[in-house]
Amino acid sequence: MIRSALALLCAFTFFAPLADAQARLVVDPPKLHLGSVYYGSSIEGSVQLVNVGDAPLIIEDVKSSCGCTAASLGARDKTIAPGARVTLPITMTPKSGSTPLRKRVNIISNDPATKITSIEVSCDVQQGVAAEPSFILFADADIGDTPSRRMTLTSHNGIPFQIKTVTFTNPIYRATWDRSAALDLRHTIDIEAGPIDARLVKSALMNITTTHPQTPQLRLNINTRVIPAVDYEPKRLTFAPTKPGEVSTVRMKIWNRDTRGPVRVLATSMPNERAYDFDAVQDTTDPLMWTFSVGVPEGESRRHVSGAISLMTDQQTVTLVGVVPIAP
Repeated sequence: MIRSALALLCAFTFFAPLADAQARLVVDPPKLHLGSVYYGSSIEGSVQLVNVGDAPLIIEDVKSSCGCTAASLGARDKTIAPGARVTLPITMTPKSGSTPLRKRVNIISNDPATKITSIEVSCDVQQGVAAEPSFILFADADIGDTPSRRMTLTSHNGIPFQIKTVTFTNPIYRATWDRSAALDLRHTIDIEAGPIDARLVKSALMNITTTHPQTPQLRLNINTRVIPAVDYEPKRLTFAPTKPGEVSTVRMKIWNRDTRGPVRVLATSMPNERAYDFDAVQDTTDPLMWTFSVGVPEGESRRHVSGAISLMTDQQTVTLVGVVPIAP
């Protein structure tokens, strides 16, 4: 009996530490600065994943905060024995952004103390070719306009280049340049927008490819601020307090900004409150005046409802704030 008890005690003493064994992840170094790189080029580095625990460390996943940063482990390196280490290669390929460029790599493991270990990865971004201006804004464009701007690309390290392609993510933008131009340190691009249509999205990315070895690609933002074709007063629809199941109305004046003439309202809605019944009726004596009505659904328990109201007109879609107080 005594011999059996001693055997059990020895077994417990031997196996107890194993039951408490845990993996522990340490990243060396905890921050990684890769150095300097040109836009469009890649720069590589690595960190060490060290298991300082006494149980196998399982790397479940490695994720980066941006598509410009890549980090991955092979299947063989995802299990790290106690005291062992593996190398995690990391590559950054900046396409745009400020310098220094900072991103994060998240390492998901079975470390019970830190399920997700996050490390900062950075690099200094140099421009072989720089654009001036670096952002295109067509300010206060009117409906039907075709505004244009000129952009200059300059080599900053003395390497001559040519422009290969210029494309946009929005078809209202176009670019022209001297496609037969020889290698040079400076080139110009003429950018045109339009004809401006108030129903089109005006923001876009401009993608430029070049023969420059350090800047094969540039990505720039382009935008157009459109002068509204439709104006209205008041600037928000505030209804009178309305009980559930009842209808409230408010009047608004809507007109064409250029002709001062009437505008037809085709539809109106509050997208986030689809249970509410909105309607618009044009005044028979004053075509600029409209009466908007809202029906509060039965069972509404909130004290007030507010949100964006969309007015689709025959010339432009207008978005304004609507407020519906709920009466008890």
